[in-house]
Amino acid sequence: MNGAPRRAAALSGVDFLKPTYGTVSRYGIVSCAASGEQLGVYAKNAEGVKEIMEVIAGHDEKDGTSLKEEKYDYSTTKPVDGMKVAIVKEILEMADEETAKKVRAYAEKLKAAGVAVGEISLSLFDVANTTWQILMTAETCNNVSRYDGVKYGHRAKEYKNIDELYVNSRTEGFNFLTKAVILYGSDVLSKNRYADCYGKALKVRRVVANAIKEILEKYYDAILIPACSKAEYTSYEIDKAFETVFKESVFTAVPNLIGTPALVSGGVQLLGDHFKESTLLSLAACVEKEGE
Repeated sequence: MNGAPRRAAALSGVDFLKPTYGTVSRYGIVSCAASGEQLGVYAKNAEGVKEIMEVIAGHDEKDGTSLKEEKYDYSTTKPVDGMKVAIVKEILEMADEETAKKVRAYAEKLKAAGVAVGEISLSLFDVANTTWQILMTAETCNNVSRYDGVKYGHRAKEYKNIDELYVNSRTEGFNFLTKAVILYGSDVLSKNRYADCYGKALKVRRVVANAIKEILEKYYDAILIPACSKAEYTSYEIDKAFETVFKESVFTAVPNLIGTPALVSGGVQLLGDHFKESTLLSLAACVEKEGE
């Protein structure tokens, strides 16, 4: 959710795939932002990701967001010689030097495998992040309303009436970050803000999707960027969580927003077009084999 699994994978040195939205069943997931969240896979390498995805991907009638296709391609052996990968200048500049070096080193390994790596200027990542945060907080605010202390979630032990049951249960059960998300989501869904915030965010989502699709259909096979801003996090106060998570989400928001796949491997992140997981896995596999 919100890119946290990808950041964890990058920091831990393992692979993680966020697949195309709708290709893996979300049935059974406690939903926060249903229009963008997707079950993903951790594995030691690209081959491990492939093996798991071939088992769990496919249509599920119990999930209303599940696509009708029953089989997808998760090959790790597509020829990468001649593929084109783009590094986004603006997003690379947001990472610390150690992380940026990791991206550049990964690019050199791709070049050694015959991949053409170029640098592009693309300023939509900030816009995509803001858009995703609006949609994510709005949907989360709506979804967590089920945590009422009556039939779902934590129930407070002390209350005098139904209103106190709701308030006390949510006060005790939600942490600071969750409460901040709910408050922000309530604001963007309010009568005076709905059109300017939530309604506009839906339109921007389409603009971002079209821009990324044009790049990945006409010019490049994948985009190479960091998964997070730094190679190691330090502790921070809980009241800084919302701001910290917002800043870090700029690296992961685009795939969540538009439903495209993203693969973390070797501490970096590869973004691809819808249903192009095999391209990302094959690029990662060629770099992993080189490091063996």
